[in-house]
Amino acid sequence: DGNVAPGNTTGKVSHAYTSAGTYQATVLVTDSRGKVSASPAALTISVADDLTPDAFSFAKQTGVAPSITITSNEVIIGGITAPVAISLSGGSGAEYSINGGTFTSSAGMIANGSKVVVHHTSASAAGQQVDSVLTVGGVQATFSSVTAAAAQNPTAFTFAPRTNVPLNTYITSETVTMSGYTGSLPISIDGGGQYSINGA
Repeated sequence: DGNVAPGNTTGKVSHAYTSAGTYQATVLVTDSRGKVSASPAALTISVADDLTPDAFSFAKQTGVAPSITITSNEVIIGGITAPVAISLSGGSGAEYSINGGTFTSSAGMIANGSKVVVHHTSASAAGQQVDSVLTVGGVQATFSSVTAAAAQNPTAFTFAPRTNVPLNTYITSETVTMSGYTGSLPISIDGGGQYSINGA
């Protein structure tokens, strides 16, 4: 909309369109003698795609077992009007799945409304955290898992007494299996004895 002064060869007119679509526009030019010339044109108005998704998040999982596959909650990608890039980084065995499909670690594309889950391998040691970062259209969320803290109370164990043994001779007990804890604990022996772990 607007007017251009006579003799102005660089003037511009403008109009604000409120929605996308194809519109008919006509430029009217009136010369100094009042003669009017019309120049119609078809204008196609488009709206730029929204490529920034809404924020999403994964729940942190704690107290998980070591060295197993841990799978996140499902998130739905929204707020975009065209497919955007998706990628995953960090964590052993980290992969993502879209809409229940095959898990992959490769970067790809994802559409609006798609459902995503992430999995990775939990830490091998007690009380350790693993983080995997999913990036969708520049928006990031971290999926974390933490292994359970090491238990410090082994299950009670006993050795059967040996009787009528020879003097001045090392006597070997039966083997007992340690259980009831994770990680490693200190071990010691009193009374001049010795111990062996796993035959070593």
